[in-house]
Amino acid sequence: MEVFIARPSRWRTALLLLGAAGFVALGAWMLGGLGPAPVIENASAGKVWLVSWAAVLFFGLCAGALARRLFDQRDVLRIDAAGILYPAWSDEVIAWDDITDVGEWSQHRQRVIVLRLRDPERYPASRPLARMTAGVNRGIIGGDIAIGLTGSDASPDAAMAAILRHIG
Repeated sequence: MEVFIARPSRWRTALLLLGAAGFVALGAWMLGGLGPAPVIENASAGKVWLVSWAAVLFFGLCAGALARRLFDQRDVLRIDAAGILYPAWSDEVIAWDDITDVGEWSQHRQRVIVLRLRDPERYPASRPLARMTAGVNRGIIGGDIAIGLTGSDASPDAAMAAILRHIG
C-alpha cells in the first residue's frame, strides 16, 4: 500500500504566522500598548480589556507555535500500512485495529479529521498543547483525536482518501 505524507508548507505557515501576529498587534492596540486605546461604543472597558488580553495571549501562543513550525520540517501526518502517525498529538503510530471510526468536523471553513479510538487511554497526547486541548476537543468534535492539516501541503480530502484506502 502507498504511504501518504503531509509535509509542512512554509509559505502557508508564514501566512498563518502573519495573521496571528496581526491579532496580537490588534489586542495590544486595544490595550493601549501601541498608542491611545480606542473607545468602543456599547462595550464596557472591562470586556474590551478581557477580550484584548485573550487575543494577545491566545494568538501570541499560536504565533510562537507557528514560528517554531516554520523551522520544523518533520512530517505533519503520515499514513501507511502500520497506521497513522500524527506528531502534533504524539510520536506513537496509531494502529488501524485501534481506530473504531473516522469522520470529519468542520467549522468556519476549517476541517479536521476525527479519529475515534477503541481505547483512547492507550494513545495519550504527549504534546503539551494537545494535552491542554484534548478534553475540549473531545467535547466539541465528538472524537478522540482531531487531525488538522492547516499549514501543510496536503488537504483533508487527500488524507481522508488515504485513510479510507488503508482502513478498508
